[in-house]
Order: sequence, then C-alpha cells, then structure tokens
Amino acid sequence: MIGLALALLAAAQEPADLRCGKPLEPAEALRSFRIVPGFTIELVAAEPQVVDPVDMAFDEDGRIWVAEMIDYPFGDAERNPPQGRVRMLEDLDGDGRYEKATVVADRLRWPTGLALWDGGAYVAAPPDIYYVKPDRRELVFTGFGTNNVQGLLNNPKWGLDNHIHWATSSSGAVARSPKGGEAVDLRGRDFRFRPGGELDPETGGGLFGNCFDDFGRRFVCRNWYPIYHVVLEDRYLRRNPHLAVASGIHYIAPNPDPVYRASPPEAWRTLVTRMFLSGQLSGRTSVPTGRDTAYFTSASGTTIFRGSALGPECYGNAFAPEAATNLIHRKILHPEGVTFRTERAEKEGEFLVSTDNWFRPVNLAHGPDGALYVCDMYREYIEHPAVIPESVKRRLDLTSGKERGRIWRIAREGAPRGERPRLGKAATAELVAALDRPDAWWRETAARLLFQRQDRAAAPALESLAAKSARPATRAAALWALEGLRALADPAVEAALRDASPDVREQAVRLSEGRAHSPALFRLVDDPAPRVRFQLALTLGEFDDPRAGDALARLAEKDGADPWARVAILSSARNPAALLGVASVAREAAVIVGSRNDPGELSRALEAAGDSFAVLQGLGEGLRRRGRSLRSVPGVEKQVDRAEEVALDEKADPGRRAEALLLLAHGSAERADRSLVPFLDARRPPALQAAAVRALATFNDPKAGTRLLEAWKGLTPAARPDAMGWFRRPARYPALLGALEEGRLPLAEVPADLTRAMIGDKDHGERAKKLLGEGTAGDRRKVIAAYLPALDRPGDAARGREVFKKNCAACHKVGGEGRDVGPELTALRERPAEELLVAILDPNREVNPQFRQYKVRMKDGSIFEGLIAAESAVGLTLKKAEGDPVTVLRSEIDVLASTNLSLMPEGLEKAIDVGQMADLLRFVREARP
Repeated sequence: MIGLALALLAAAQEPADLRCGKPLEPAEALRSFRIVPGFTIELVAAEPQVVDPVDMAFDEDGRIWVAEMIDYPFGDAERNPPQGRVRMLEDLDGDGRYEKATVVADRLRWPTGLALWDGGAYVAAPPDIYYVKPDRRELVFTGFGTNNVQGLLNNPKWGLDNHIHWATSSSGAVARSPKGGEAVDLRGRDFRFRPGGELDPETGGGLFGNCFDDFGRRFVCRNWYPIYHVVLEDRYLRRNPHLAVASGIHYIAPNPDPVYRASPPEAWRTLVTRMFLSGQLSGRTSVPTGRDTAYFTSASGTTIFRGSALGPECYGNAFAPEAATNLIHRKILHPEGVTFRTERAEKEGEFLVSTDNWFRPVNLAHGPDGALYVCDMYREYIEHPAVIPESVKRRLDLTSGKERGRIWRIAREGAPRGERPRLGKAATAELVAALDRPDAWWRETAARLLFQRQDRAAAPALESLAAKSARPATRAAALWALEGLRALADPAVEAALRDASPDVREQAVRLSEGRAHSPALFRLVDDPAPRVRFQLALTLGEFDDPRAGDALARLAEKDGADPWARVAILSSARNPAALLGVASVAREAAVIVGSRNDPGELSRALEAAGDSFAVLQGLGEGLRRRGRSLRSVPGVEKQVDRAEEVALDEKADPGRRAEALLLLAHGSAERADRSLVPFLDARRPPALQAAAVRALATFNDPKAGTRLLEAWKGLTPAARPDAMGWFRRPARYPALLGALEEGRLPLAEVPADLTRAMIGDKDHGERAKKLLGEGTAGDRRKVIAAYLPALDRPGDAARGREVFKKNCAACHKVGGEGRDVGPELTALRERPAEELLVAILDPNREVNPQFRQYKVRMKDGSIFEGLIAAESAVGLTLKKAEGDPVTVLRSEIDVLASTNLSLMPEGLEKAIDVGQMADLLRFVREARP
C-alpha cells in the first residue's frame, strides 16, 4: 500500500528529460545489434544518402529505389508542404555500400511504398498513386484516405498473377482515376491492378505490410498481430451477395505474441504509465504502458523470406519488424488445412534486437544476392501523435531523426554477395532462364520484365520450363508468365493439373478459370491436398456447367466441416438448393436460398428440407433478410406443425427438440405463446430454455417482451442476453424502463451498453437518466482508491479463478478459459498489479482501438453493439459482451458508428469486493498461455 502511494506521488515528479538517448552513428549502431549466431548484419546505406526509408526495391540492374517518408508523422499540406521523396541508390564500386543517391521524385506527401515498372515506379503518396520517372510524374489514381498516418495506402508488390497488389490500410479509400470512370469503394479492402488497367478490389485487413510466398498466397499484418494469411479472395466472395462472410483473413500466430526487447524502457513511456495509474491523463490513449511492450504493438512490413543467403532453414520463414521495441522477429510457417500455423523460430529470444531505442525497422526487402534488407527509419519516436497525451507530446519533438535513416543487409556468415544483376538489357531467353533461379528476387523481376516486354517469342521456352524445371516455384512462375503473355495453351494447363507438386496443381486450377473444362480438373475433387481441393471449390463457381454443381456437392461431403472450405463451396454454389442434402453446409445453403427469394427455388428447397429443422430455420433466416416470413411460403405450415410436435415430445432427442423450438420463431405469435412460453420455466433443461428464449425474442409482438420479463427470474445466465436483446430497439425502451421502474427487473440486469444507449436516446433519455443515473458507475478515482488495499493482500489464485469465471469469462480468456471477446488477459500478467487494478475498474481510461465498441443499426430496426471482430466485402462480425457473435451483411446495415468506449462496462466493483479483487489479481498474474 505504501509502495503504491509513493508511486502515485512520484507521478507528479516528472523526469526532466524525456529523450530516448542520443542517436548513434552507423558504426556505433552496428555494435548495438544482437543477432542469432551464424548471421551477420552490415550497413548498406545511411544518411545523407538515405533518410526515413519505409519501402525499398532493387531494380533489374541492382539499384535500390527507396520511398522516404520524411514528413512522418505530420503531413498537413497547408502547414507542412510535402517533403517525401523517391531516391535511387547506386553501389558504384561493388563493395556493398550504396554511396550515390539520385532524387527521382520529391515533394511527395507521405510516400509509403513503391513498385517498379518500365524504368520508373508506381508510388503510394496518399491520397494519390503516381507513376514517376526522373523526368515524369503522372497521377494514376486518387481518393485514398489520409486520416491516420499509420493507416495509409502502402506496400505495393508485384504478384505471381502479373498484377501489382496494394494494401489500402485502415484509412480506406473511394479511389478513382483522374481520367474519369466509376469510383471504387475500398473500405476494409485492398486492391490490385495491371499497369494501365483498372482497380480490382481484394480482401484486406492489414495495416502496414503486404507480401507473398512462392505460390502467390498473400499475407498481411497489423500493429498487434504480426501475420495474417489472406485465405479468401474478394473476387470470389463478392459474386455471392447472399453469403454473409465475416472475414477472408486468418490470424496464424499465437495470441498474445510476446517479444523480447533488449532496449531500455523510454522515459516518456514511463511517464505515461505513471500518469495512467494516477488518473492524470485527459482523454484516452492507446500507447502501450508499463511492460506491455513485451508484446507486439507495432508489427509492420512482415515478409515471407524467399532468398538463399540466410540458408535453407530460413527459406519460407516470416520475418516481422517491431519498430516500437527495436527488433525483428522470426516465425516458421507450417501448412494446416487450407491455411497455416506458425511457431517462434527463437523460442525465448528474437532473430535481431538492438539496445538502441532509435533503431526503427519498419519494412524488409529481398535482394538479388538472396539477402534480407532492412528499412530502418532511425527515429527517436515512432508512435502516432494522436495516442500520446498532449501534456507529454508538448515535450517531445516527434520529428526527431527525420534527417536520418539506414538500410541494413542480413545474411549468413560467409554467404557470397553474388553478381550484380544486369537484366535491364538482357535477352528474353535470359529472362526465361532467370525464372529458374533459387532466389525470389530473380524470378519476380524476370516475370515483371517478361510481362512488360510482351515478347511472345518466349512462349516455347516458358512451356519447356513449366514442364521440366525441378523447382515447383519455377514451374508455377512459368505458367503465370505464359498467362501474362496471353500464350498459355490448354495442354500446358492440363499437364499442370497433373503436376507432382500440389502447389503447382493449385495454380493450375486457378489458371483453368475462363478455359475449356478439362476432365482432369474435375478429377481433383479427390486430390489428397486440402489446398488444391479448396482452390477447386473456389474455381468451380466460375463455371456454368452441371458438372461443377456435382463436384461442389462431393467437395461439401469431403471438406464441408472445414469453415474455410465451407465458405469456398457456398460462394461457388449457383444452385445452393442442391447442397441441402449435405449436413455440413445445409443450413448456410438454406440461408442463401431464402435470401434469393425465388419462388420455384424455395418450393424445391422446402421439399428437399423434409424434416430438417436446421434447413428450415436457415430458409427462414434468409427470407427475413428480404422482409418475408417463412410462414408466408406455401406448404411450410406442415413442417412448423411437425416442429411443434417434436418440441413438445418429452421423449424426443434434446438436440432435435432445441432445433424445433428455434423453428417456431417462424410460426405465428399465437403458436409461440402456446408452445414457446412453457419452456421459459426454470425447471426446463437449459438448452431448451435458451432455444425458446431465442425464438421468442424474434417476435415483434409486445406480448413477447412481457412474457420474457415475467420469466426473467427463472432464466439461466446463458438465456438472459437473448431475452434482453428483445428490448434493444428504441421503440421497446419504454417497456424495459417500465419494468425497471416497477421493480419487475433489477437495475443491475441492464447491460452497460444498453444503459448508455437508452440515456443517449432523444425520446427516452431523460427517463432513463433519472432511473439509471448518468450511465457511469461514479468517480473512478474514488473507486480505485477504495480498492488499493487489494494490492497489499496476497490473494488466492484458486478463489480468483472462480471470481474470473463468474465476472470476466464472458468476455476474456485466461490460459484458454473463457471467451475471446476482449483482450486475452494472459498478455497482461507482466503488467504491474496497480496497472491491472486501474484497467479493471476504469476500463475507459485507456481503450485500445481494436477493442472499441461499435453500434450497428440494421435496416429492420434491430441494434447490435460489440467489437468488429472481422470484415469482408460482403459482411462483418460483431463480438458482443453477452451472447454469441453476430455476422451481418453490409447491405442490411443502416448505420455503423464507433461509440469510442470500451466494450467492458464500468462498475465491476458492484460485484467484486476488495478481497475478491486481490484473488482475481493473483489469478491473472499467475496465469500462463
């Protein structure tokens, strides 16, 4: 207790100097590195030849093109004229140091990435994309968001498919060509284009980073999450607007993901921590405090390494820069079904760390020599200005170091530097031969130049390479090079469909789209490789062929239990009713049928459904999206009658009875009152009670709300969120407020988010405020002060586990127990106990952006509040504080807005006393992942 009091008193004694130490000259900085034994790091370029590098690429003749984001973190064009540049670096004497620098383009606002093309480069300079050469600057596209300096358009990369792929990031875009044409909404989506072509939206979700493996599989990252696999492509998802898909990306690393920094804690961050604990912060901040920097907070530029100079054990590894903690992390990828999982390469350490706080690795690149190159902004501060408290920010120069920057090279000890490439003037035959090199830089550069030249004389040599190369990556690259030249013949695709490598077969399936339907393609339904079957499921949707429907049904039988494969199958189903007989996909297929609202298809679906209540429930859900009721479909009343019989049959299987009760949501209000209300009784099995509540809560009839209130005391905790959900529409607030006023429902039963919503309602706010207060749980500082004694008590972890299960497990996980709505609490076990106490009792003091609550109002009037867990082109998923996650179609949303509040409610002290708080803190701090 005394120790905490001293800590809080010390908060007022701010350190005089908030600097991150002095900058080191390159030779000194080199000595600050600690790299895994057997590897070396060396300087390639430094200021003044290069400053603030955030992206780089080697051109066909070995020169380095660099995007210099000099105006980071400010870029207001009115007050700060654009300062960014693209520079080209040259190594004149071949010693590995690039001593000559030429400005290719300057006065660029926030240049965040570049992609080489035809002697120049496409450059991301939000809100614009330019094509630049030393004597040319052409605006190509505009309309990219600029509201977040860390969430800008970035990292264009040449792909296996002969497109340049871009990460749009969190600022989004409504992009358009200056030459006219339709604007493209890219909120939540990335995109690609071929030089001179139009934008094609792609699945997105990353922040700063965009990379590929050898077979065109794309990976992105976010600040807190170092690697996602892009599993489902947008072009496949958007062809079926009735399939609600939350996300096409999959996080493939552990969560939480620790890092092991070697640099000291920064003085300014320590000050923010003290201010946080003492309640001095005005507003909210997402700056990591205390020891929270023991986890990823600024992952960017994650790269799947595909060079030879680090040795075969590093090929295919993911390297993730972490600028805030001055290190580079390495992960090993393992195939897992249609996606991947990862593990740490260095179990309790990092591939590269620096003791220098100024080392800011933000991006990585492949070199022609097979080495890994590092873009080091070399800044004193890397954080976004918006997340630093104003009182602290006034004492920091957030541009400190803008005149510095370094590029480093990492390789195995003794790895040869290799010859300098001279592909700019290479003959076409030399470019074809370069596709067979072991290093990805050569294959990608040669592929780009072949596409650029459009020399179809290369076709015979490419066909030979596709058939005979010993390297699967080369065979795939040769096939796509043929596609880029419009010279890919059906026999080459046919042969590739039988290739010994599943990776090549997968590419051959993609390349089959738009071609004659080969029998070999349909035989891949039985391919042993999950990814080949997955790609086949996606590709079959491009074919208007009866055999495609049959193949999809077979794939559904084989792979429908896998959630990714299930989405692929459903996205391709031109006749979803044909899948109603396959249990693993039947319900989702029924939702699509209902959403399509075709009378003939509905009639066939009802006949196919038979006694499958899950299928009928799916049909009803889909019809509800179209404003129709299942009971309006001719012939359905018989199935609803049958459902009522099963629901009331005490001898029937409990699971089937629960499905029958859910189906009664599509019956009449009279039937619901007759058959559902009896199941609200506390003596009913919990699963049946929960199903009855969920069904009854779908009715607009006011009697449904009355029945739910009458049964409230006997409802299980699992059933109450759905019951409370009935009252979440503003028109129903009076019924809830009346029950509260009359004492029929305790005030404590109303969730914090619903309390806030009612208080903020223009029609009922005053009544709600009078009844429920201001929507907060009192002065947070006083509450925290009252709980300080918990810090001096030893606590009991076993008792704390029970406190957690009762009060926290609905939203949080600890050591695998609980639900992952809010942050995994294992990640917080290293934080000081007093910091945990503040986070528990004052959850809105610091709200990490990924855990901010959003409010969604649907066109039918229903309202959902929760965290946006995932987004896709067609839908999004909200994780709610209570109840199951909900996925909705974007087309059904009326309003989507952030509340800027934490999903975690204030007022937990009402349920936990000081002793229980001590137990809870002990449990969390002793928990293990």
